[in-house]
Amino acid sequence: MPPKKNNTVSVVVFAVLAVLWGVEIIFFYESLDRAQEERDRLVEQERAKAEERAQFERRAEELREYTDRMIKDPDFVGAEAREITGGAVDGEVVIRPDGV
Repeated sequence: MPPKKNNTVSVVVFAVLAVLWGVEIIFFYESLDRAQEERDRLVEQERAKAEERAQFERRAEELREYTDRMIKDPDFVGAEAREITGGAVDGEVVIRPDGV
């Protein structure tokens, strides 16, 4: 009879270890899912930041070109000043919509 008792203890120990291993696997997969969701969120965040940076870089280039024209082209400066102030030089006609 003693071998039966030893087998019963082995089966119980094995069953307990199997249950614990199963629980560990479940927690591991839940943790893995959370990590993957976090990774996906961070990837999307980085993509949005890259797009925003590209927009800033395009705008910076536009402003550099505008500034260069303002520095180098006196006719452009005059045209911009007239556009902003609504003024005109001899020979120009200014047309404004009603109410402006």
